[in-house]
Amino acid sequence: MEQKQITTPEEAVQALALAAHTARQTFCIDEPPLPTLLTKMTWSAEEITLKNNLPASVIDSYYRTVFSEHPTGTPALTKQELHDTRSALLNFLGEDKGERVFDGVNDWDDLLEGMA
Repeated sequence: MEQKQITTPEEAVQALALAAHTARQTFCIDEPPLPTLLTKMTWSAEEITLKNNLPASVIDSYYRTVFSEHPTGTPALTKQELHDTRSALLNFLGEDKGERVFDGVNDWDDLLEGMA
């Protein structure tokens, strides 16, 4: 199987959106670990958007995918897809280990455990 790659900031924000969407499908909205996890993932998406001067439509798409109260028709990622997405995001970020960006990508252990 080909390793997932993320090559643009837009792809990184979209990958975070799909992972956050999956977290919302996996956990109850008002119970740990979801509030903290979504906060960290959203901070990461916002930081990537700001650091790369992306148009507002990129982060707006993130918000719609993650926080829409209406079904978006977007399927949740599988556990393997989440592993692959996290690895691809960490590779994309490379040397950018800004705490907010990194925490929203690295701290997915609760999400992965919840999917077991």
